[in-house]
Amino acid sequence: MTFLKVNLWQHHKLVAVLITVIVVNIFELGLLHYKYDIFKGVFLQPYSYKEISERTVFIALSLFFDFSLCSLLAGFWFFIANQFNKRSVIVSINFAALIILVMGLWLVLKFKILSYFSDTINLNIIINLGGGSLKEALLYISNEVVLFAGIAFLTTATLFFTIKLVKTKSQNLAFTFKTKQSTFYKKLIVLLLLLVPVITYFVSEHAFLRYGAEKKTSYRLISNGLDKLSDFDSDGVGIFSYPKDKASFNANIYPSALDIPNNGIDEDGFLGDAILPSNNKDHLTDISPKKGKHIILIVLESARSDLLEAQLHGQYVAPVMRKLAKEGVAASNAYSHTGFTTTSLKALFNRELIDTKKTLGLIDFLQSSGYKISIISGQDESFGDVALKVGMKNVGVNYFDARTAINDRVFPSKEAASLRLSEARIVEEFQSAINALDFSRPQFLYLNFQAAHFPYSNAKMTKYLVNNFIPRSEIKQENKDWVTATYWNAIASADWGIGEIINHA
Repeated sequence: MTFLKVNLWQHHKLVAVLITVIVVNIFELGLLHYKYDIFKGVFLQPYSYKEISERTVFIALSLFFDFSLCSLLAGFWFFIANQFNKRSVIVSINFAALIILVMGLWLVLKFKILSYFSDTINLNIIINLGGGSLKEALLYISNEVVLFAGIAFLTTATLFFTIKLVKTKSQNLAFTFKTKQSTFYKKLIVLLLLLVPVITYFVSEHAFLRYGAEKKTSYRLISNGLDKLSDFDSDGVGIFSYPKDKASFNANIYPSALDIPNNGIDEDGFLGDAILPSNNKDHLTDISPKKGKHIILIVLESARSDLLEAQLHGQYVAPVMRKLAKEGVAASNAYSHTGFTTTSLKALFNRELIDTKKTLGLIDFLQSSGYKISIISGQDESFGDVALKVGMKNVGVNYFDARTAINDRVFPSKEAASLRLSEARIVEEFQSAINALDFSRPQFLYLNFQAAHFPYSNAKMTKYLVNNFIPRSEIKQENKDWVTATYWNAIASADWGIGEIINHA
């Protein structure tokens, strides 16, 4: 027993790495199974590890990548410690505590974000959610950031006082390593440096293994690092990513590259060389501008055609829109080419997904046809430069949005991504606007209702279909029914607003 104890103390660096790997693995694999059911499998899931052999291989790979990453970090950590002549067990305890703390906070934050979004979330998506601004996106999730910062502070304080207690109570903490032990660790690092690229490449080539490994933090960090090192032509893609760069020394050819049409080169490696389509004429320019009927365009946030048939507690959630659909025209199979508010609005008004200025904007066309334009929006239309890009700030436009009436906002934040007005406030502004408009001239009114935007409720919203709204902090998978009910109530609130617009139009 004494022999074992002495050896454990003498190899405290390796013990610290192993403990860190085991703790992180238990935590991360548990979260992976909770999020993805990787050990059970669910409907439409491409891969899962149900058999004992499959689970053994996946867990072994998980341990290998965690051990490799921790060993490399430990090598750097202990090298720095040696420079300051720090070789006691406390150095190893600090390493294990720091890595477990950082990984724990990262995994909690990661899976908190993934509880709102799919695992395809990345920096580009986050920036788009912020209207093209990373700052806006981070401010939007500031509640969660503050929460996790608080957890980090408390955890760090706990670890600090625990280590101080260990320093005070423990004896014989100043073991140093003999030369042969130092040589052993050097050989271990060299072995890992040889094995890691081989195993990483092998995993990247096999979809069954890659499916689970890509969800592991250690694999992603190692794979991305090796990919950067193998990016010989500096095109941003190496041989360890998926899909791989099949032309490692040609910076013009790589996955997701812009495929230049009709040049005989398949730049992105997908479906051959692109074919340049014939230029489609913008037929709106063929229409002679002239006065027409009054137009009211109402945009709903986060709404789909299935709301027309949705019911809650035996009630249709959108009776007004159901009636409109039955009396007029409804599209049940319409699809958006963009999943973000700002790009959706730009596409709606400018009729293109990218800002090429090749098409005539709706507002410009209507103004040239003699229409008076009125903007009444429940969000800040400067978010993502929408107002500027689509003509809402043109000369002669009546403009009202959430920033115009900032004191009437439903949330405390004044950031562009968070500014919202209630449906009642939009209806009130609409009533005021139509009383002042000259209807001998054709009018175009754009109204934007933000009721169904996350988190699907606010203090000023009426409870049409529910008794209690779900708090933002409780929006998670296990409260799916509550989230759904709150969302449908938000749709009911927007439906009420549309009804009021129709009644006063």
